[in-house]
Amino acid sequence: MQFVELLQFLLIVEMPDRKDILLAKYTIKRNLPVNYINGDLNYCLSEFSYETYNVDFRSLYFCFVTYEGIIYNSFLHLVKSSLVGPKLRSQYSLKRTLNEIRKLKIKSLDNNRKYLIAFDAWSGNHYHWITEVLSRLFLLKKELNQYILILPENVYIKNTGRALLNLLDLIPRDIIYVKPTELIYSNKLHFINHVALTGYINDKVLKEIKKKLDSKIQHHKAQIYRKLYITRGQASYRKVLNETDVVSLLISEGYEIFDFGILSLEDQISICSQANIMISMHGAGLTNMIFMIPGSKILEFRRNKIYHNQCYWHLADALKHKYFYLFGDPDSDLQLEGNGCNLTIPLLKLRQLLDEMASS
Repeated sequence: MQFVELLQFLLIVEMPDRKDILLAKYTIKRNLPVNYINGDLNYCLSEFSYETYNVDFRSLYFCFVTYEGIIYNSFLHLVKSSLVGPKLRSQYSLKRTLNEIRKLKIKSLDNNRKYLIAFDAWSGNHYHWITEVLSRLFLLKKELNQYILILPENVYIKNTGRALLNLLDLIPRDIIYVKPTELIYSNKLHFINHVALTGYINDKVLKEIKKKLDSKIQHHKAQIYRKLYITRGQASYRKVLNETDVVSLLISEGYEIFDFGILSLEDQISICSQANIMISMHGAGLTNMIFMIPGSKILEFRRNKIYHNQCYWHLADALKHKYFYLFGDPDSDLQLEGNGCNLTIPLLKLRQLLDEMASS
């Protein structure tokens, strides 16, 4: 059946969605960073407290799914909850025009099998996979083996993502991958929406994920825990410009230097499970604080004022870690997130903060 013929057929048979609430929304009030100075974060006061989402488990009928996880109903109306977030709605709803969608190869699913989707355009990233995709799936953990999970064909997801599913005993009946050139069509598709706005944490779900991880990870009880600095030295953006001096100072204070981008998941877990301090520029490596012992200390290098994402503060607080921040001097007017600016870290302030973290 051609795309236009299929669409014409679906226009007369659309059925209403069905939904059940897996977790009701509630309000989270964040603890302030340990080294917070009054006024430092005035530009993001709205993020000191926020409301999570009602997490719905929905049945969608006669719908299409793109590689980005964008869902369209039979009228090709956008299912808005399939997008990354309301603030990014215009960007991702227009990612493919109708003419572009028509050119995609339709992959029809077996009507006799149960399919589940819980990803979006950012899910192939370590932070978003752990805090968002795994959180959504964890709410359905007891029934997950009944469903075939739909995922984008992404290198991170096929390797690290699947390994994390196994680690958490999130084992679906099967997994199928959608390619960028494909458009999936399903008569009935099961969908879990986000647990909170992207970049925010749903503490209730994360607490259960952390509990499960701790039951699988051997945390070493040592007199002296490891202190980690996560470098982005091989990245082309969001770098520490004076990293040679920063690393020299940290090594003199007993820190070990790692590039998580070249380490296996197993090695990252092993290293972090033995550590109680992690320092890094804003980046996916900080997500590995989830493998650290409770009460660890997290220091994030970040930019002052032009900073639109408090995700690692939220993550640290949700995990009951002690969160610290240090503003660096940017080399451009770009924001820090994404392909953003680079920072020069003030060494004197860093040394003072290391002493504060050691004594706190």
